[in-house]
Amino acid sequence: MRTFSRARGFTLLAKRLIFGIENCAINGGVSHPAQFLMTKGYDINGDLIIINRELTELDIFLKDFLNVLIKHADCLVVSGFVSISTGRARGTEDIDVLVPKFEKKRFSDLFSDLKKAGFWCYQGDTLEEVFSYVKNMDHIRFARKDEMFPNIKFIPVDHTKKTQFFEFNHPQRIRVKDSEFKIPPIEFEISYKELMLKGKKDIEDARHLRTFFSDILKVERFKEYEMIKGGIDMRPKTDLDYVELYAEKLKKDNRLFKQQKKLIESQLKSSSSLFRNMFGKAGFKEKARDYIKSVSFGTNTT
Repeated sequence: MRTFSRARGFTLLAKRLIFGIENCAINGGVSHPAQFLMTKGYDINGDLIIINRELTELDIFLKDFLNVLIKHADCLVVSGFVSISTGRARGTEDIDVLVPKFEKKRFSDLFSDLKKAGFWCYQGDTLEEVFSYVKNMDHIRFARKDEMFPNIKFIPVDHTKKTQFFEFNHPQRIRVKDSEFKIPPIEFEISYKELMLKGKKDIEDARHLRTFFSDILKVERFKEYEMIKGGIDMRPKTDLDYVELYAEKLKKDNRLFKQQKKLIESQLKSSSSLFRNMFGKAGFKEKARDYIKSVSFGTNTT
């Protein structure tokens, strides 16, 4: 129900952002000369990638969750949020976070702290209900109280999940303002999306990452992961090429991050309003869980 309109909307927005900046149309009319000063989209400080943009509501949601989580375990942020955190002009309703296998006592402490911090779990309110999923290495989901989206997809991993275990043990540090977290190696994320997932959204995410980080990507890493295959047709013919063009502009001019922030926050407000109106405040969690079961959302599917 959401996919078509959002996908088309994000592509159109990326086009407007690119050409709007070039025509000095963003913020309207003639701008002060200072507004034309450009800052690169990212900087490198040792092993840390610094993204030069403001925090969005989605960033703050993740930051608040990780502030609790990292007191109990290490973690790695993966999948779509990797490209979104680096400026990809699309939204998401969940953020995938890999965590190590939990023993019951440690998970009990985490679960208690998350509830105190205002998060609820899709799978249940009690430790016994939720830990049965974690024990079986199934993912669970957390959202803010009286909200369904955005949510954290909490994914336990160990050596039996080879791909996730590999990326978990080869982290790349990244920071946006005062929010620092870990992601997979950029080359690994690109390869995984291009050669394993292969969906339209995944290919576009990979194209964004390839373009945005083209100055620092290492071919030998692709070879190390044994995933790189052939080249990419770079001719500007499809929506995918606008993803690349947008990432190229973003790398050189961080003003586009402001428009990405508006896009993400407008999507979150729209989803939040929809489900608040659907469920109301009274019995929100119970109604939300019934809805989740009806659409098979939050179960161990990918």
